[in-house]
Amino acid sequence: MKKIFAVLLMALMMLSIVACTTEPADTDADATTAAPTTTVQSTVGTTTKTTTTAATTVATTTAAPQTPVTEKTEWKPQIYTTTTTAPSYPALKPAEAVNKKTVGDNMTSSITKKKYELKWIEEFNGSELDLANWRYALGNAGAGEKQANIRENLEIKDGKAIFHAKKDTKLHKDSFGRETYYTGTKIDSISKVYYKYGRFEAYIKLPYGKGMWPAFWTMGTEDGWPWGGEIDILEMSGVDFTYTSTIHWIAPGTSADAAYAAHPSAGIGIFGLPNFREEKLNDKFHVIGMEWTPTKIYMYCDGNMFGSVSITGTDMRVAFHQPHYILLNFALGGMGGTIDDKALPQKMEVDWVKVWQTV
Repeated sequence: MKKIFAVLLMALMMLSIVACTTEPADTDADATTAAPTTTVQSTVGTTTKTTTTAATTVATTTAAPQTPVTEKTEWKPQIYTTTTTAPSYPALKPAEAVNKKTVGDNMTSSITKKKYELKWIEEFNGSELDLANWRYALGNAGAGEKQANIRENLEIKDGKAIFHAKKDTKLHKDSFGRETYYTGTKIDSISKVYYKYGRFEAYIKLPYGKGMWPAFWTMGTEDGWPWGGEIDILEMSGVDFTYTSTIHWIAPGTSADAAYAAHPSAGIGIFGLPNFREEKLNDKFHVIGMEWTPTKIYMYCDGNMFGSVSITGTDMRVAFHQPHYILLNFALGGMGGTIDDKALPQKMEVDWVKVWQTV
């Protein structure tokens, strides 16, 4: 009898386990519908990828805030070991109109096919920063920056602006009053040079090493941050062969507390050198820029568009539809990650900055 009882008990336990591990059938026919698929085609450098995702429809939905939809899926570089073979990419396209440096020169964009005229150029001639176009903007942005920005770290020499980042032997205080041995620098064109829409580009040779965080970006002139918007054309994040492009904004009328607590952002894309086992962005100068139209912002490196974002959302009607001024800086830490002291000192060299406007 005990044996029979033990067998029955074991059978009940097995049935219980099956019942717990078997997903019940969906009996609510109105709760879900068949999941349609969406195919997104993305371009990185000159490589095209296709990604298919499934979308699910639920019975109850709530209105979501408008956010831009990028035309590419995010590309993340892979590190190849000596025992594996890196993929073979076609050569990148050369930069457009790189040698056109006279105000009034014309070019036609390969991205939008629009015709542009060169409206402004800074070639950093002389031995000092041209304060008619720029100012030293030495405040820290926070976000994990580890450096103090100092004027001495900007050098104007041989027709270039050279942004130095160093680890000093003496302590400096950043704009928050924190002491640090690390130093960087920053300039901007607020109240001096600002444009609404167009091609904003710079000819830049970037640094290398972990912890490096150089940037080329714009901010709105008519509203403070983030209401006026921020367009990060270039942010390098401690990876020698890639950089990212992003936008930040907040809807008009948002309170300061809410805006500073959280604001929308959209990653436009990541540019990566094709032969990243052998190349880094420090090897030579690249034209890094954006083409900003009333409906979209496109990002490009040399002649290669690698991402775009719509700016037609109602919450963007102020941020990206007003003049923006230009910022250039070299920070340490933050998005760049842990600083490799052995890589310091480093420098970002800027040969020129241009703004083109549609004809």
